[in-house]
Amino acid sequence: PSLRVPTQEILRLPPPDSFTGHLDKVEVALLKQVRSKSDAFFHETNRFGQLKEWISSLVKDVQSVQQRLQQVQDGSVVAWELIPRLDARRRDLERLQHVLENANDLLRTKSSIGGYLSASDDLMAAEQIQYGRRLLAGTAATYRKEQQQQQQLQQQQ
Repeated sequence: PSLRVPTQEILRLPPPDSFTGHLDKVEVALLKQVRSKSDAFFHETNRFGQLKEWISSLVKDVQSVQQRLQQVQDGSVVAWELIPRLDARRRDLERLQHVLENANDLLRTKSSIGGYLSASDDLMAAEQIQYGRRLLAGTAATYRKEQQQQQQLQQQQ
């Protein structure tokens, strides 16, 4: 072959229309991936809604218990006996504050996922979902640990 021969004669490429079938297959595969990811996203959103309901219910229960405790204290507890109870209440409120802070972080995380998906930033959306899962796992582990500590204290008393 001579150096003056056009490249098209040496490397014969198929016409661009012949790639249409392959491009269609790639497009269908991408659509399937998006569909599978959005199902997972909606599943996580539903789980988050359920968690939010649980937290709301727990907050109401804690408030009810606090009111009942206050009634008992007002009717029968001498001032010096209040110190251990107030200390326990303080610890309980700190725990509740920790749970609520995690719930707030979870709410912020949830609200950011939609924005990342809208911006086609699937990686950041996935990272936010993983972060939310880690928050949930950490909260559950902390809750179990504190329950064990409470049981040990009750057994000692």
